[in-house]
Amino acid sequence: MRAIREALRVVGGFEDVTVSFEAGVVKLTGSVSKPGARQAAEQIAKKAAPDALYVANGIEVVASEATTPTDGVVLDEADTQVAGILRRFFREVEGLEAIDVQVSGGIVHLSGTTQKQDVLDRAVELASGQQGVLYVDDQVEVRTDLADQLRLTMSDLRAKAKKLLSSSPVFAIAALLIGLFALLARALVRLDPAAWFLPDRPLARQVVSRIIATVLFVLGCILALDVLGATSAVGALLGTAGVVGLAVGFAFKDIVENYLAGVLLALHRPFRAGDLVEFDGVEGKVIRLAARETVLMTLEGNHVRLPNAQVFKSPSTNYTRNPKRRFDFTVGIGTGERLADAQRVGLAALHRTEGTLDDPSPAALVSGFGDSAMNVQFFGWIDQRQTDWLRVRSEAIRQVKRSLDEAGVDLPNPIYELDVYTEEGKRAKHLHAAPAEPEAPAHPVDVDQDIDRQIREDEESAKPDMLEEG
Repeated sequence: MRAIREALRVVGGFEDVTVSFEAGVVKLTGSVSKPGARQAAEQIAKKAAPDALYVANGIEVVASEATTPTDGVVLDEADTQVAGILRRFFREVEGLEAIDVQVSGGIVHLSGTTQKQDVLDRAVELASGQQGVLYVDDQVEVRTDLADQLRLTMSDLRAKAKKLLSSSPVFAIAALLIGLFALLARALVRLDPAAWFLPDRPLARQVVSRIIATVLFVLGCILALDVLGATSAVGALLGTAGVVGLAVGFAFKDIVENYLAGVLLALHRPFRAGDLVEFDGVEGKVIRLAARETVLMTLEGNHVRLPNAQVFKSPSTNYTRNPKRRFDFTVGIGTGERLADAQRVGLAALHRTEGTLDDPSPAALVSGFGDSAMNVQFFGWIDQRQTDWLRVRSEAIRQVKRSLDEAGVDLPNPIYELDVYTEEGKRAKHLHAAPAEPEAPAHPVDVDQDIDRQIREDEESAKPDMLEEG
């Protein structure tokens, strides 16, 4: 503990302080005349004995006659140098002019008055950082008189106003840049440059024009900040914009997703207003494509609003894209009837139905066995630009039913057959059955060839297909 005692002796003023050491703990006992001296002794002990586990400060503060900070202390060259540096600094900083500095034995004593606590804290921090300083004894009084605070506030306002006035030409140039770029952005929106490559897509044109205008305005703001010399603010602004954009993206994920999907739908245009479409099981006619939703009207007259993201991602069917649309229905023909005759009668009825196209021509196919009948499926085509699909289909069913009835073709209801056997074990129904006459074969009709031809004629078939073999 000799190093601690020697340091206290060199500093001076600690003649009544006793130092002891036990189990790694430095114990300070005795008395001093000032609270600052008590803290100074503890700091000196910590620096003189860095290996100590703890410094137990048991020094008492005993009031005594006023003494100057340098009583009993011999000032060395280092103390004088530190005091000179701090005095010069305090003279240059507003609010620290009335602070007196005394340095003795590596301890800085500050006294006087100030009106700014934050400035005083900076002064204490600067004094503590000087080489050779062991402790800073802060005895400065912070005055909070209303009159002093008003004078200080007015002084700060005058200084800021003077600085602002001197920088007014630069601010004027920055404001002029922002205004100029704002006017350019507004003029760009009015010119609608996207109309050059998106002539028939108003929603996509609006989105693209606004994006370009926003980028132009942000560029003007960045140039204005650069003119003001706030280059650090530019980086902070861009960083903040990135963080804010990320946060907004997470918070409004669904809104942003629907908005982007709307832009892609407007660019791709898989449907138009008035098209009959089906999205994810919802069928209706398109009313309009908004920024975040697609509005449909169902065939029952109900409005349905689907998020654009759902429309973009879900499987969709556009019934109106191809003007020609096929309808079909199934008719049960009695098992005892000639199917070829039933097909010919039905096809003749389809040809007579108003709205049914001759090219592609109607068709009839035997689709299979029913419970009590043979199923014959009839096909017909319409032009959706001239006729309604539901109406033509309804009329076609009526005409086929009427023609089959007039031709005497059996259209059975579900029938349950009861077999009766004779005593000999033979089926009585077939004992006197007449031999069946041979039936003329029906001409086969390839229904799919019409679809294949229309696909070949469709404009989509001219585009590159990733399924084609190289």
